[in-house]
Amino acid sequence: MHLYIQGLLLYVLIFSIWDFCNNKYYIEAWKTISRIDKFKLIGLLLFHNVLYYFIYFSIFFIHIYYDKVPSKYILYSLILTVTVKLSWLSNNNRCWFTEKQNEILGIDSGIGFRDFYSIIFNKYPVNSGTGTFRDSLYNYFLYASSSYALYLYLKKIRVIKN
Repeated sequence: MHLYIQGLLLYVLIFSIWDFCNNKYYIEAWKTISRIDKFKLIGLLLFHNVLYYFIYFSIFFIHIYYDKVPSKYILYSLILTVTVKLSWLSNNNRCWFTEKQNEILGIDSGIGFRDFYSIIFNKYPVNSGTGTFRDSLYNYFLYASSSYALYLYLKKIRVIKN
């Protein structure tokens, strides 16, 4: 469990700082936005990276450490992935947090959240929520992760036999 927390802290720290220091939209907006919007922007960046880590890395830790992971954590992962997908569906296939961030930055709502790939290669995902290849990858991962978490949870609580 503590490897998971260390990974979370490292991921959030590294990619939040990297994105904050290199994202052209943050750099430009920082000059003009209010102090409260600066706090909101930093909070959204940190929260989004924490959420990203929970959504996209938890299932791998659950798989690797399945015997040591309590069933409630598998259930939390399942609930999170399903909730995220439902929230996207109820918001025109877009993330509410990304939209709030884009409002603060004063940029188009179709610009997506910068994941680690986008940060490393300094890319700015466009047309977010319109069925792009990137959207499809995230959707398929959420479906696969949710399905696998459900399977592992049912196996853990012994509804499914080994």
